[in-house]
Amino acid sequence: MSDKSPSSLEEWLIYLKDKKFPVGSDNLTKLQNQLKSPQGAIDGLQHSILAEPFIGFMSISVANQIAKNNNNQIKTPTHAVSMVGIDGLEKITKQLYPCQFSNNNRAHCEFLRQVQISYEAASIAKFWSIEKRHANNEEIFWITFFRDAVKWLLWFYCYETMHKLTQNLKQGMKPKEAEEAIFGCRIDQLTVKLFQYWEIPSIIIDSFKTENTPTGRELKALADLTRDPENVPVDPDDRRLNFLANHSLLFAVCASKTAHIANQLGWDSKGLENYYKVISAALHCKQAKSIRAAHAACVESAKLFPSPYKVPLAKFLLSPDLYQKAKKPVKSQKETPLSALQKLAKSDQATDKECLIMSIKVIKKLIAPASQILILNFDNEQNKLKVSLQYGFDLARLKQTKWDHTNKVFEKLLKTPSAVLFDEKKLNQIIRYLPNTLTPELTENQNLILTSFKSGPSNWKIIWIGSNTSFSENDFINTKRISSILSKRF
Repeated sequence: MSDKSPSSLEEWLIYLKDKKFPVGSDNLTKLQNQLKSPQGAIDGLQHSILAEPFIGFMSISVANQIAKNNNNQIKTPTHAVSMVGIDGLEKITKQLYPCQFSNNNRAHCEFLRQVQISYEAASIAKFWSIEKRHANNEEIFWITFFRDAVKWLLWFYCYETMHKLTQNLKQGMKPKEAEEAIFGCRIDQLTVKLFQYWEIPSIIIDSFKTENTPTGRELKALADLTRDPENVPVDPDDRRLNFLANHSLLFAVCASKTAHIANQLGWDSKGLENYYKVISAALHCKQAKSIRAAHAACVESAKLFPSPYKVPLAKFLLSPDLYQKAKKPVKSQKETPLSALQKLAKSDQATDKECLIMSIKVIKKLIAPASQILILNFDNEQNKLKVSLQYGFDLARLKQTKWDHTNKVFEKLLKTPSAVLFDEKKLNQIIRYLPNTLTPELTENQNLILTSFKSGPSNWKIIWIGSNTSFSENDFINTKRISSILSKRF
């Protein structure tokens, strides 16, 4: 920083908005080499990308700039990377700051420590979201994780300023008073402005606004619903409280607070109790269940995101199998639907038809929204596209259907292995290219996944999955995995 530090919201915005995001130089070099490799593929790059938070963060920013006119914003690194592609990733890597992180550099250590706290917060939010049975728990993870991205940046570039803020808070100053005294604004205000400049999804920005998240008074009102930790909380009578209790952003806000308090003051801090009460009201469960979920989430975070820069919260819990290797496995790993399909696809004893039938069963198990499934076969010699297998369709209507493989949609699918997710808006744009006999089904099932793979030198198969509810990111990923397994079979 210069001798004169920024002292207002506008000055901090100017100072930070074009700062390069720091990433580990070794990881960045590895990713750049992977991108240059002729075998480079998006799926194979995921591990390298997820190893560096700011690569995923910047991918989300770039992807949302590409998809400006799309109502469905990109919220996860996996989705973002698929959107920007190899060329986009190469451009992103050139805009990052390669850093050789050092144990002797206080700014580096605190930056990496704060990232780990965000992983813990995100895991807690995801586990609570799973208990609530929200369909978008993966999105909640990344929303919670990236909420603190500006704080990471401040610790990296403005360590002394953030250290001074921490000291003032330890001396008893209230956060609002301490932040405004040092920054001339609240850090949350600065975060909103920077996220808007970087075109980060509005759902993450909304987690800082009180339209969709509770004020301090509303948090207390939600906590008061849990009158007895041994009993299930009462339902809120107030319409606003009911809305907040059922909004997924409540988990992001409370998980962030929980992780920071637990890291600063420990698991026995009284400050955690109110957030457990709030979550118990949202989950409509006893308080012990909310606490267990938070603890389990931290154990999961310690396993998935280990770091030498921070002792994980999980280490302060009584988890006997986290830091000790089990002498004997308790049970053999359970076979998953995908592994079962992969095993069958590799078998010489199984027929192609058996594999395709199995794939439909796997789709029904893994992709809950799927209400209609087709497997189409294109025979190049006959120059004809026809149905091989189906689930959930009106058979009479399906028999009347004529499949035009030369239309705009199928032509692309039959040129290169592809996977496309159509939400209601996109489906309405391409519905005229699809068979008109299926218009009733398409009108009812307003979400569609199409994926294709080669089944011979010049033959193709297309998987068609329709739903009347939205598909999740995991649904789309699982469809691609199924398609990949089948392509290796054929």
